[in-house]
Amino acid sequence: GNVALPPAAINSAAPEPPRPRSSSTCSSAMALDSVSPADVAWVLTSSALVLLMTPGLAFFYGGLVQGANVLNTMMMSIISMGVMAVLWLFVGFSLAFGSGGGAFIGDFGYIGLSGLESVLWPETKLPAMLFATFQMTFAII
Repeated sequence: GNVALPPAAINSAAPEPPRPRSSSTCSSAMALDSVSPADVAWVLTSSALVLLMTPGLAFFYGGLVQGANVLNTMMMSIISMGVMAVLWLFVGFSLAFGSGGGAFIGDFGYIGLSGLESVLWPETKLPAMLFATFQMTFAII
C-alpha cells in the first residue's frame, strides 16, 4: 500500500536556498552602506564582457554559413538578446533562484524580479538586481 511520510521528511528533501534580505529586515540606507563599490564595478565590467560574447558568437555563426545567410544568422543571435532578457526578467530568474519548487527548479517568488529592489543578494555585497543582471548575461549566451 501507500506509505505515509511524516511532514518533516517531506520538507527536508531539498535545502532552502538563501533569500535576499528584504527591506523589512534591513533598511535601504543600511543596504547601501554595505555595498562594496569594488565588487559592483567588477560585476558590472564582467556583465558587459559576457554580454559582448553574444555579438562575438553571432560573427562566429555568420562565418559558418554561406554568404547569403550571414545577416540572417547574425540577427538571430542579436534578437535572442532581447528575447532572453524579457524571459529572464519575467520567469527565468525566479525559476533558477526561487526558494520553493523542487530540487532542480524554483518557484515564482521572484516573478518580474519582485522583491529584489534595494536589497543585497545573500552572502554578497552586491545589489540583488545586479546579481540578477549578471546571471541574465549567461542566460543570453
